[in-house]
Amino acid sequence: MSQDTPPPWPTWLGVAVVEVLCTRIPEQAAAGLALKWPNDILCHGHKAGGVLVQRLTVSGQGWLVAGIGLNGRWRVPKPNGLHDAVGLLELAAPSACVMEWVVPLVQAVADLAQAPQIDALAQSSAHAQWDAHIGEPVVLLASSERLEGHSEGVAPDGRLRLRLADGRVVTRALGAVSLRGVAA
Repeated sequence: MSQDTPPPWPTWLGVAVVEVLCTRIPEQAAAGLALKWPNDILCHGHKAGGVLVQRLTVSGQGWLVAGIGLNGRWRVPKPNGLHDAVGLLELAAPSACVMEWVVPLVQAVADLAQAPQIDALAQSSAHAQWDAHIGEPVVLLASSERLEGHSEGVAPDGRLRLRLADGRVVTRALGAVSLRGVAA
């Protein structure tokens, strides 16, 4: 990764979150965990949460502010517009509490943030294990651009790799991007 390319924190945090979750929810649910680039957490194809990262400069000091959002339980019925979401606590034991996940999630984020060096290639490989669309046909919508191709996963710099119909591989950075699977 060049000095000009910011680290792909949303990708790295997504991996950390699903790795914690897979130890906290039943095996059948954990088998359905996946990441949808750039920042969604899925469970059996339904949105279960996400991560957001923002860079800020305050008084000349650079900061990264990260947020992790997880769907817990729904009141019946689910709120409008959330028909394709899943509550992770609904998949866990009836006595499960989201607070049981807070300490391991905070520890995973702290470990990542305090690492003297992060192996971007290893993080890219870890993301590939959880990638919901790798190898599948997708449509990538970014600004005024629409690209169709097959997802080749996330590069070490956090960019999505997309193989176009003509065989070219293009990458797109994090930002205002919408990745959609193509219905078969």
